[in-house]
Amino acid sequence: MKFSVLADIHERLRLGSQKRSQLQRLITKEEALYFYEFFFPDKARVSTSTAIGKVAHELSLFYDVAKSMLPDEEVWYALASESNKSASRALSCQQVLDLPFESMTFTDIAYRFNEVEARLVWRYLMKAQPQISKRSFFGIMSMIMNLPARLVKQSMTRDTLIKMFDDPNSIQSLEEWWKHSAFPSPARWRPWMKLVPPEDDYIAVVIPNGQLYFTWKGEARTRSGERISSTLSNDYLIEWSGETMIDRIAISNPTETWESRLPKEVESFRLQEHGAWEQIMLRLNDEDVQCVRLVRASSHYEPDEIMGFTIYPHRSRVFLRLHSIDESRWTLSALDGLDDFEPVANILDPNVGVRSVDEDSCVVIEVAVLAVDGEGYINQCLFIDTRPDLGIGDVAQLTDLIERGLES
Repeated sequence: MKFSVLADIHERLRLGSQKRSQLQRLITKEEALYFYEFFFPDKARVSTSTAIGKVAHELSLFYDVAKSMLPDEEVWYALASESNKSASRALSCQQVLDLPFESMTFTDIAYRFNEVEARLVWRYLMKAQPQISKRSFFGIMSMIMNLPARLVKQSMTRDTLIKMFDDPNSIQSLEEWWKHSAFPSPARWRPWMKLVPPEDDYIAVVIPNGQLYFTWKGEARTRSGERISSTLSNDYLIEWSGETMIDRIAISNPTETWESRLPKEVESFRLQEHGAWEQIMLRLNDEDVQCVRLVRASSHYEPDEIMGFTIYPHRSRVFLRLHSIDESRWTLSALDGLDDFEPVANILDPNVGVRSVDEDSCVVIEVAVLAVDGEGYINQCLFIDTRPDLGIGDVAQLTDLIERGLES
């Protein structure tokens, strides 16, 4: 397959062409595998710093100077704009993969590709975010080939792609994912947008800071499928956050409910218990917490299926104006229009050195909102910090708070 063809598909996708029409150009297994290789590489071959370093070396500049000279664009795109403006060198995809990019100078790379080709080359080399997600790629390819998309997306790997071409009937066997060596896709999570907990029987799981990755059949991969190391975990599919185990599915019991398999190492709260939601909102704002997941107690793991909800710290945080100070309490206000303020919350004086407030000033306060009513009044909130780096344009609008209150 000529690399110029693959680069043309990438360029058309980048410019907004219909995804299906472009993927229909992949006729053979070889073409589909080259697409997978260039769009979803396992790891970066050239880091951002190394790429800029190549430019700096060629121009005999300091690294910071070379970096500042690049256009205000993503690095891979900026580097591609300096490539050969002439016609394609007509390299095959395999010839491009075989090039020793790691040791090549920037000029060597630029000379071999025109600008359209270079955009895909640099995106591939730096493992930048692809123009199409892996999930969309496998979903569209399964539709083109009349295969069950749900099963295909349970294991979005090279092995699955090969099966789709060589033995499409075998795709049905992926229904029982635990019987195959192909790495299963992670579960998915929807954002929880309300300020009250779900009504059903859910368990909140605190996800500590750390890289999220999975171990399965002697491999470890990130959510995006990148291999990061090997492991001896052969009897379980395990999800980790750093060194903390946050989920474990046994091959011997793959449909075990979340409630039954909840690892002892992970911090969790039963949402039906009194005060659990308030504890979760407080934990969500601790520095050691990455997010909180809400998982139905009776749910079981299915690859690529939605298993529950997730809440990130920024969801509960709101910027308000310090409206007034009265003895030991602060009144905080939201914007009502362009420059009017409406008091929406009262908090205890956090003792951070602020003793008075000027009506013409805008002291921005960051708080974590625990509960808000349908009129936008915050019933419970937690002081986070003063924000001298922010101004009136960052203060929350009253209408936004009302909307969140009505969602609750």
